[in-house]
Amino acid sequence: MSAITMAKTSHVRYVAHGPIGGGTVAVAVVLIGSALAFCALGYAVAALRRRQVLRFGVTATAVIDEITSQRVIAGGEAIRADLSLILPLPDGTDLATYTTAVFPTDDLPEPGWTVLVRYWPSNPHRIAVDMAAAPLD
Repeated sequence: MSAITMAKTSHVRYVAHGPIGGGTVAVAVVLIGSALAFCALGYAVAALRRRQVLRFGVTATAVIDEITSQRVIAGGEAIRADLSLILPLPDGTDLATYTTAVFPTDDLPEPGWTVLVRYWPSNPHRIAVDMAAAPLD
């Protein structure tokens, strides 16, 4: 029996490589849904960690070393910027670290400015910007 005859007598559609049934579509939907749920969970965990750092972290003043990228958000009202910071630690050493912060479009920071941050004492790389940036005095 040829593929054309089978296609006329069968309820399963054939394409170049075989049948497309409901099982294949269901598996694809489950995989896409799982990937989206995994991404949402990752964002939720990151937001929770950021809130914990802002609530319980050690306060310090960091110097903005570099601004690597900027994205306009909130309908053009704010900019999300990736910052490279120099964080002075209590033991006298300086730590180079990275974080992301949101600034109003009319008050964008520049390299060399200071910014108030909070960081986790046992892991200073877990850092969050606490207030707007200001020029270095």
